[in-house]
Amino acid sequence: EVVKTYEAVNPNVKIVTTFGSSGALGKQIEQGAPVDLFISASKGHMDSLEKAGLVLEGTRRDLFMNKLVLIAPLGAKAPTSFEAAATNGVGKIALGEPTSVPVGQYSFQVFTKLGVADAVKTKAVYAKDVKQVLTYVERGEVESGIVYYTDALVSKKVQVMANAAEDTHSPIVYPGAVISSTKQKEAAQALMTWLASDAGKAIFKKYGFVVK
Repeated sequence: EVVKTYEAVNPNVKIVTTFGSSGALGKQIEQGAPVDLFISASKGHMDSLEKAGLVLEGTRRDLFMNKLVLIAPLGAKAPTSFEAAATNGVGKIALGEPTSVPVGQYSFQVFTKLGVADAVKTKAVYAKDVKQVLTYVERGEVESGIVYYTDALVSKKVQVMANAAEDTHSPIVYPGAVISSTKQKEAAQALMTWLASDAGKAIFKKYGFVVK
């Protein structure tokens, strides 16, 4: 919707999107992928690009935030808290791969804070990105999973069982920035400015993101 809305008012601009985990996309940028603008689900991955000199100075800004939720297949009996998901007798739980997928990193921050990280590791099914976590839960291949609230909101096949307390994980902030190697500097900067405008924020808010 963001792409369609922006292109409708900027007919000379064509936006090509690439979706994936923030870690994987960051690696592609480091390896020279022709990217003009990057939005990350983790400050850490953007920090790495910035330290490597791959972010155009002065273009980085925090765009919006998200929440972390425990989900289960719609109508299924499932744990109703993050602590319960770690107990014996509860089935497998789908999580983002914590080494590269921000939602997995946030998930383990919660479990570590609750003191149940080791118990969770014995039943974790790791996914390459948050969309795969959602798919595993939708198919009933796992008893529960952890995704962003925005992912749960757009699925008709899952139910939210619990919300992670904000003090159990780092703030889920999505920074955006223009990549320094861009050949479309002005167009990329204009898009970044629009994403942070009231018009851009309104679309993200509509889909469950938290905007300021």
